[in-house]
Amino acid sequence: MRRLTRAPLTILCVILFAEIAVCQKPAKTDGQRNSLPTDTTIAAKEAMPKPNWTVKYLAGSLNLDKDAWLRIAFAPQSATSRKNDLSIAVHADQIVSVEYSSKAERDSDLIQGPRSGCGYARSVLPDMSESRPEDMIATTVTPGPASRFAERLIGHHAVHIFWIEEGKQQQVSVSINNCEYESLIANIRWFLGVRWSEVARYSAR
Repeated sequence: MRRLTRAPLTILCVILFAEIAVCQKPAKTDGQRNSLPTDTTIAAKEAMPKPNWTVKYLAGSLNLDKDAWLRIAFAPQSATSRKNDLSIAVHADQIVSVEYSSKAERDSDLIQGPRSGCGYARSVLPDMSESRPEDMIATTVTPGPASRFAERLIGHHAVHIFWIEEGKQQQVSVSINNCEYESLIANIRWFLGVRWSEVARYSAR
């Protein structure tokens, strides 16, 4: 029985790891790009800073349909200024609240064992040796097979982020799979630095 329960997560790990490998492959030269078919989803992934997360849009200030997909990343302002296709570009100082589930964060950590199928998620925990990112950015994407497969196979939990833009409060609520929940919260915590204690709002559920 234990092997059977573990099998779906192991399959998930293989597929998601393959998709992450596509996202993190070295950039191609112009000649190489022109020789390959255009895939807007892969292009969006390659253009976004790494690590990044595919999440489902639940609600908020964006003019998007519910269940649209976003790719979220954290970047220096110099990288943000070079991108003109962003749905969200928010400086750390603009964030006023982050609502998340502390239980989902703990559970996400617990299921990242080597045989769980979620071990890959540890590779996207924040690298404290790097400079702290200044912006949270997001762009819309069409989910690949791995994301659609994960959506059906594994549970998800929500994260709600609020910020002030031009004097008005904005919000984005997204759902992320349980494997990657801890890594996304850890990167938001690293991104906000000392302000995390001011803006974090967690529930025990």
